[in-house]
Amino acid sequence: MEVWTLLRKLFWQNRSQSSGKYFKGTLAHMLRKQGDCPVCSFCEEELEKFYWWFFYNHYGELPWIKRVLKSNGFCSKHAWNIAEMKKGDQMSFLYRYLVKDTLRKLEKIASQGYKDTREEIKPSNICPICGQISSTSTLWIQQLVKYLEDTEIKELYFGSSGLCMNHFDQALHFAPPNVGLTLIEKQLRELNRLSVDLEKCSSTLAEQPYEVEKEKAWIKAMGFFAGKEL
Repeated sequence: MEVWTLLRKLFWQNRSQSSGKYFKGTLAHMLRKQGDCPVCSFCEEELEKFYWWFFYNHYGELPWIKRVLKSNGFCSKHAWNIAEMKKGDQMSFLYRYLVKDTLRKLEKIASQGYKDTREEIKPSNICPICGQISSTSTLWIQQLVKYLEDTEIKELYFGSSGLCMNHFDQALHFAPPNVGLTLIEKQLRELNRLSVDLEKCSSTLAEQPYEVEKEKAWIKAMGFFAGKEL
């Protein structure tokens, strides 16, 4: 098991063992934050921790090197995010392996005569960072679905900004019927609010002060459907 995965597993186990209220308390804390999908916020916080550990140590570990090779590096979005972080030494180390591995594959294909190369060079894994975000979102969606049957968490959820549509769709996959109805009810409330805000700002005769509100309205609607950029 990879070190990062093991550390995260032990972390959650210890948290659960030391306090059965950990997940509920953390959910309550996130739900009190206004403006963002709580699962997006969890993913953002976990991603910051992941980057720290990855660039401090994990990039040079064999399991992570293999993962990068199997995914042909990182997706376009996360590759250029990393470029902006100025992690030249770490990325030079990883891409040296990736370039050599890709050379080896193509040289092997060339030596055997041309054939359909797609399966030979097609990535077998998703981007490692996308995978990290996916596992974090799944964990917290499952916890939210579980605790939405708790009166306190349910009240906090209805007072929050709710889930973005991406995480709402995932939550429905895990939710029993009663929790599914709770999720749908909250989503309908948020969509109605967005509809009212957009209608207020839709008039072409709106005066200048409405321009700021118009921008806020469509940006909020876009965030509701797209979630946070991670």
